Amino acid sequence: MPDLPGLSDDEVLARRNRDGPNRLPTPPRRGTVRRFGDQLTHFFALMLWVAAALAAVAGLAELAVAVVAVIVLNAVFTTVQEGRADRAAERLATLVPRRVRVRRLHGVVDLPAEDLVLGDVVLLTAGDQLAADLCLVQSSGLDLDLSLMTGESLPVTPSPGTVLPAGALAVAGEATAEVVAVGSGTQLASLARLATSARRPTSPLARELRRVVRTISVVAVAVGLAFMVIALVMGRPFSDGAILAIGVTVALVPEGLLPTVTLSLALGAERMSHQGALVRHLDAVETLGSTTFICTDKTGTLTTTRLEVADTWCGEQVTEAQLALWVWRCVGSSDASLHRAVESWAQRQGVDLQAEEARDPEVVRAPFDPQRRRSSITLRSGMITVGAPESVVPHDAAATAEDLLGDWTSQGRRVIAVGRRTAGQASDTLVGLVGFEDPPRPGVADSVTACRRAGVRVAMITGDHPRTAQAIAERIGLVAPGQGRVLTAAELPLDPADLEAVVDIDGLVVARAVPADKVRITQALQRRGHVVAMTGDGVNDAPALRLADVGIAMGASGTDVAREVADLVLLDDDFTTITRAVRMGRTTFANIRRFLTYHLTDNVAELTPLVVWALSGGSIPLALTVMQILALDLGTDTLSAVALGGEPARVDAGTLGPAAGRLLDRRVAWRAFAVLGPVEAAAEMLAFAVAGGLHAQDLAPARGAAFATVVVAQTANAWACRSDRDAPWQMGWGGNRLLVPAAGVELLIAAVCLAVVPVAEMLEHAMAPALAWPVIVGGAVALLLADRVDKGRFVRRG
Repeated sequence: MPDLPGLSDDEVLARRNRDGPNRLPTPPRRGTVRRFGDQLTHFFALMLWVAAALAAVAGLAELAVAVVAVIVLNAVFTTVQEGRADRAAERLATLVPRRVRVRRLHGVVDLPAEDLVLGDVVLLTAGDQLAADLCLVQSSGLDLDLSLMTGESLPVTPSPGTVLPAGALAVAGEATAEVVAVGSGTQLASLARLATSARRPTSPLARELRRVVRTISVVAVAVGLAFMVIALVMGRPFSDGAILAIGVTVALVPEGLLPTVTLSLALGAERMSHQGALVRHLDAVETLGSTTFICTDKTGTLTTTRLEVADTWCGEQVTEAQLALWVWRCVGSSDASLHRAVESWAQRQGVDLQAEEARDPEVVRAPFDPQRRRSSITLRSGMITVGAPESVVPHDAAATAEDLLGDWTSQGRRVIAVGRRTAGQASDTLVGLVGFEDPPRPGVADSVTACRRAGVRVAMITGDHPRTAQAIAERIGLVAPGQGRVLTAAELPLDPADLEAVVDIDGLVVARAVPADKVRITQALQRRGHVVAMTGDGVNDAPALRLADVGIAMGASGTDVAREVADLVLLDDDFTTITRAVRMGRTTFANIRRFLTYHLTDNVAELTPLVVWALSGGSIPLALTVMQILALDLGTDTLSAVALGGEPARVDAGTLGPAAGRLLDRRVAWRAFAVLGPVEAAAEMLAFAVAGGLHAQDLAPARGAAFATVVVAQTANAWACRSDRDAPWQMGWGGNRLLVPAAGVELLIAAVCLAVVPVAEMLEHAMAPALAWPVIVGGAVALLLADRVDKGRFVRRG
């Protein structure tokens, strides 16, 4: 085929003005200010804004400032933790080379990639990355690596007329191609649009927190209004009723809940980073624990993406070392991946390649012929030919070789044949077969087993050949040998309901999948109620990674596109890291339940004085003021709650069922509202009474006793909440290394609140009298005993 002449300068200018530069479009990004604003306007934040406004209207300026500080600090912390912008489409530009060789009318020139226009003639050699979509005109042994685009692990050999996508890599040969699409018209750009148009699903934790917050907030407002009505009926001024309503609302709404959740997730993210997993979105920490279905790519995720010699067959009087040397010489460096694999194989056979080259230098080397699919060398001992089996294996080849060839091909191996022709021979004699594979990563089979033990289904969705997908799936235990059926993307039903039924099975293997197929499968599984984690490393994975509940990208071998879209990046590219991350996610979910129990127990103790005051018609004074309640929520509870958020796993959370269900479930509600809360509240009111709160003119010491009782009881409660089955002395008091210093600091804060006069006056209390301290300490002991009795009943029932 004659060479294309190339475009003239006038044609280039006209087409660039018409089509624009060869650059991928970049979508608008959400700025830091907008992300910060989102944290200030979600439902719970709005509830706190209302509480702050009411406090200001009621003249409680200190309370209003404190609540606003909680809102702003949580927004700042969350924004900083998730401050990485979603730059997926921008990172796509890094896949396009900076410069290309182009034939123009006046000769061959080296141009910036963005200067390409439609109709340009591009000259490709091994190692070049395609800067635009090209139509292949002619080639000499061109092999393309499309793994980052299609998931195909082995290089492909395109024929003239084939459209080659931007981002593909030429690994062997030379070619001439014509530009058929640039910039936003390329297949790469269409992937960018898929990746950025998909909306991230709301995480299970966010949905559950929203439910808990709405429930608590509605109850808080309703009870607050009810107490205001009670105050008005009792003849109190409206201002007193408003203050009471605000106090009840503050008592019931755990202001420190969201900051504690955020800090707990941050602790989980930090621990995951030490295990080789980088968390990009905090919600992903818990969502991993809720995962029920992992959809994984094959190439680069389950496999190494490095070809290795898997099987060999040698003819008579031929050693494996000889075979390795011959193949190495014939392959040369034109195919980098194949060359590395053969070189490693030859070295394992003890072949000194340099010494052998010097001892028997190559006489003539015939380069790879793309038509005949073979190359050859002529040595002193004769001619050696290496190539595709159909071009080398003679019709009368040994039955053993034919059987092996069929067996290896069925396993998805890339097979090359070696022929030898000595002087006087008219045709080649088959002397060897070599099977190459992209092997599974070490430990993947164990990880698949661990996922199933944890109740998580696993599916392989790949762009690779069905035979290759089948072979890898069997080797890692995803399907049983000879039993699993590999579907191709073309066989997937178009009807959504039918698709759901087909893909919702453990051990699903789908081959020849394209990005749109991965998106359809993800959506189908989500409609079936699954929490889906999608793993991948290529550009083709980006849309599904974004759409999945958890997108997991490879950090070392993956593209920037996949890493920027993903929620979790595996720094070591090890599939086994996923199982560790799932375990940590489930531990985090359990920890959130722990400190929710802790918070709600405190809420019961805070609300009780208000209830007693209302039921007594005001004859029993308030044991806690609104400012005392806020000091408890923000000053003496938060650190222990955060420490509970970092509670280490004491059981193999990876073998438990997914962390689904309610945060505020029956067990949490029972422990907080029926066991721990009432005991703490009873001790609080008893200490208030013993300190003279029922009849004294000065209520400050009695309120100080009630405050101290709640603080000390909450310290014991922190250890009680470490488990809903075991008592603190059974687990060991120092098992949570964060809890001891957290409790110490909170007790110190409480001492400051009681002993430092200006602080005590602001909180309207004073140091508790000596006669109240036995009750204060006894409240903690009573709580631990009640906790032990409840856990014993729970274990016996379970």
